[in-house]
Amino acid sequence: MLSRCMTIPGNRTRAMLCMLYIGLAVFGGGSLGAAEPTFDVVSIRPANVHYPSELGPLTFRMQSSVTGFIALAYSLEDDEISGGPAWASSNQYDVQAKAGSPASLVEIRAMVATMLRERFHLRMHFESKETSVYLLTTSGKKSKLTEAKEGTPRDARGAFQLDRNTMFVRGASMSFFARKFLTSHLGRPVLDRTGLNRSYTFNFRYDDSDEFGSVFSSLGDLGLKVVPSKASLSIAVIDSVASPTSN
Repeated sequence: MLSRCMTIPGNRTRAMLCMLYIGLAVFGGGSLGAAEPTFDVVSIRPANVHYPSELGPLTFRMQSSVTGFIALAYSLEDDEISGGPAWASSNQYDVQAKAGSPASLVEIRAMVATMLRERFHLRMHFESKETSVYLLTTSGKKSKLTEAKEGTPRDARGAFQLDRNTMFVRGASMSFFARKFLTSHLGRPVLDRTGLNRSYTFNFRYDDSDEFGSVFSSLGDLGLKVVPSKASLSIAVIDSVASPTSN
């Protein structure tokens, strides 16, 4: 059994995601072969205490809000989700689930989406919205980005390692860095317009006491900058959602 735990980078809910896979790693094979992938068993309880695993070896476990689960299922950031009642982003749930066979991350995302529809009665749609963004570009100064060593996984879950006020970035693309780190720290979507298409390794230092200004300064040290702009983005809109049905 392989145990994996991580914090989803860039998601301001900072939901702790714990997945346990049997026999295969997260990107292993084992297609579920279903038109609409589903977990065989799902347990949903309020996440106000720590529950031990009640289903034995798990395929998936996560404690988060409904919007956190939506972000995972559809690979979204918090600011790409709108609508719905206030409790959908404040109430925390402990979800434990098992699939009938080993599942990849893509399949797990699809199963979480099914769970949201079936257990939370989620109905949502996507619409285009003109919104304020930042564009990540090169500044014209000498770049201090180093191309990642050959064999370094690109945009892997371990790409960001935080130690106090330093983010150690290993093997991240600029689009991944913009989406998963800068977006959450600058409070609006950050789109990559650097034209840099490789994976990079660098250290990013910022000051919590002046995070906003510090992030801008640290980008300048790397030969990067962000500029305010407008862009049309696809936003998930929650039409309706309900408290989860009983286990």
